[in-house]
Amino acid sequence: MPRLSRPIESLRSHYQAVVVGSGYGGGVAAARLARAGVEVAVLERGRELLPGDFPAAEAAFRRELQGSPAHGGSPLGLFDLRRGEDIQVLVGCGLGGTSLIDACVCLRPEPQVFVDPVWPAALRAEQDTRLVAGFQRAEAMLRPTTYPEGLPQPGKLRTLMRAGAALGMRARPVPIAVNFSEDREVAGLRQQACRLCGDCVTGCNHDAKNTVAATYLPDAHAFGAELFTQVAVRRLEREGSRWLLHYDCPGVGRERFGAPEMVLRADLVILAAGTLGTTEILLRSRAAGLRLSGRLGQRLSGNGNLLGLGHDQHDRVDAVGWGDRPYTPDTPVGPTLTAMLDARGQARLEDGFIIHDGAIPGALGQRLAEGPGLAGLRHSSAFLVTGHDDGRGEMSLVEDRLRIAWPATDRSREAGQILATLTRVVESQGGTFVPGSAWTTSTSHARLTVTRSAAV
Repeated sequence: MPRLSRPIESLRSHYQAVVVGSGYGGGVAAARLARAGVEVAVLERGRELLPGDFPAAEAAFRRELQGSPAHGGSPLGLFDLRRGEDIQVLVGCGLGGTSLIDACVCLRPEPQVFVDPVWPAALRAEQDTRLVAGFQRAEAMLRPTTYPEGLPQPGKLRTLMRAGAALGMRARPVPIAVNFSEDREVAGLRQQACRLCGDCVTGCNHDAKNTVAATYLPDAHAFGAELFTQVAVRRLEREGSRWLLHYDCPGVGRERFGAPEMVLRADLVILAAGTLGTTEILLRSRAAGLRLSGRLGQRLSGNGNLLGLGHDQHDRVDAVGWGDRPYTPDTPVGPTLTAMLDARGQARLEDGFIIHDGAIPGALGQRLAEGPGLAGLRHSSAFLVTGHDDGRGEMSLVEDRLRIAWPATDRSREAGQILATLTRVVESQGGTFVPGSAWTTSTSHARLTVTRSAAV
């Protein structure tokens, strides 16, 4: 796969449009603007990683895990783990954003999600027309598909489907943006078929994930967009009819000399640096004098995400990715997520949720297998739940860095229902349920959620 990013020396001082962030929100915006003939630059604070660059062993994973500046963490690591009060948020840092480390699920929301008056009236009025057309355009680019019946069935998929049948829950494959054919072209790039290694969430080294870096960004690049990495926008400022973007270049050593921030100008700015990154930029901008809403940073949702483990079940599951181990075709792990138990469609929207089968990436699996009480992971299932929460999270700027606060996340009604259902799912397969807070040691035993980019 050819590199898309340009050297920082070619970054000009003014563009018609600048897109900050290169995940789903930024990638779509860049492609649409470039196709419309707009002179656009995309600024990504992380670096560009190609297949083969992603970590497959624990040592490599640790090198890609960012920490706070006080602890010497690299600002360029692929995994930006923001540690807050009672919740941890994982953000992908690289060209392609969090799409590089997500599990590729492409599932449309329930229609009643958009009935909520919190959405703009114009969007609600177009729910059955332009919103549907938008979903169709995204699906045409990302090309989601379900796990093919002709491939060997992963143990984790088989176990989840069996649990659904035992409990009378709707169990079905989930559409994911993964290529299963031998050879396919997406946005002018050739892809390989998925190797069923189970390492999607530490980055695909086999050219099989339809990430933003393999779809929207090549499309934007083909129509003239200029993509730059290691450019971290810190704040915005208004200058007449234009915007000033104050930025720095992490990883090049300027910070050692106390060098001042650099500035570029744009007629239009689209902030798509993710839920956390966009808010951090805006909070910093407001602190510097830009007039913004007093509610900025409030009502953070964790997407109702919960993790769980079904330990020591009757059947072999093989839910640990291959990492840097030699691959054995007769025991496929499969993509990270392949199926779901669908508990949506409830009378009360907030009571609905989805339970996915999961895979622990190989770069982390070996350490977990050595943890107390977690030996024998071959017979253990990993679960990821997506649901609803009360959106009580708050983001604020403390010592020039974003701080997340969300007390007592797991005591909500929704979380209690989910945990009770997960327990039943695991016990139906003869296992013991282990909540995510008991085994996700790398997140300090707190609830973990993953954010994707969102255009603002």
